[in-house]
Amino acid sequence: MILNDNNWKRFDELLNMTPYKGHFQIHDIHNVELRKKWGLSQRKIHDYLLAYIRDGNGHYDIDGNICPIVPGNMILISPDLIHSAQQYDITPSLYSIRFGLYDNQLLKDISNEVNPFYIYHSPSNSQYYRNLMNETYKCYINVSYGTNHKRLLNAYMTKILSDIYCEMSNEGKSYDMRLERARVYIIKHPLKEHDINELAKISGYSSAYFSKKFKAQYNISPKSYIFENKMKYSRTLLTEYNYSIKEVANKLGYSDQYIFSNQFKKTFGITPAKMKNSR
Repeated sequence: MILNDNNWKRFDELLNMTPYKGHFQIHDIHNVELRKKWGLSQRKIHDYLLAYIRDGNGHYDIDGNICPIVPGNMILISPDLIHSAQQYDITPSLYSIRFGLYDNQLLKDISNEVNPFYIYHSPSNSQYYRNLMNETYKCYINVSYGTNHKRLLNAYMTKILSDIYCEMSNEGKSYDMRLERARVYIIKHPLKEHDINELAKISGYSSAYFSKKFKAQYNISPKSYIFENKMKYSRTLLTEYNYSIKEVANKLGYSDQYIFSNQFKKTFGITPAKMKNSR
């Protein structure tokens, strides 16, 4: 995660305002694949934005700090914080929630009582948050809950933020951006035959120490992460850019497309031919 002391204090302050003084109210939720060549020019918003990245790559620039768009990561941006965004070669898809903090008695928006901050989080179990964001989305679009609808959405929002807070507390708020530079490099160059020594040099570590630190931070070895990134990129080439299986295998450096197909199936549980035909 990226978290300085000021951001941590303000995140803590936000959560401490619930449930006695305020509650969360969701304004809008989207489950969306963004348009190709997506980007955001510098802007401020007047409510909170929480995004869960499902796929794609790129980065957010938040108050001058670069936060990579990486599948499984989460970004929280508070009101009135200047930010922009840019995609790289894979168009992002994400869950996004816009919400505010409201006074329990007056029912007015008090989001601006917390100074601007942002959170960038790499969950240890990203699938858990993906499921939680999806459940929140389904609750938001289901109007059959009647008068309990807002209460349920507030409960979901409180749980998501509280779980992020607890996980970050247990991790000691430590996050090594030198390792993140190497990971972003892997993402931006999915077809490159990455060398551990080169990645370690980007991070400023020895090769052995880099591999140890990378696995500790991301719960995956650099070698496995490189392979996983290639497989995700191959899926994009098949489904978004309509390359043939043979063309994708060649791009990824496979001399035999059947070896590629077998590894693709082991990764995604479906053959590249079936995935391509089901798009």
